[in-house]
Amino acid sequence: RVNAIAIGTVYPTICSITAVSTEDIENDTYWLTYWSVYGCLFLIMDVTEDFLGRIPGFYSLIIVTTIYLMLPMFRGADKVFRKILVPLAGLQ
Repeated sequence: RVNAIAIGTVYPTICSITAVSTEDIENDTYWLTYWSVYGCLFLIMDVTEDFLGRIPGFYSLIIVTTIYLMLPMFRGADKVFRKILVPLAGLQ
């Protein structure tokens, strides 16, 4: 659990601080989208942890999902945000 949370917060926090310090608005949007999606992932992890946390590979799946959301080459956070969160919020 600690590793999964550390991976999802330490590097993105550093990148978010760097993005806010620059003039590039695209980086700000990227990391804001990441934090929105990561917040939902964290809530899902927290709710399901009591039941699924005992299954081998649960935290590995959380870590892989976090890395998918975080890395710019996948743009996973943007995909999840646009295809899942926006329709769920009724903003489409």
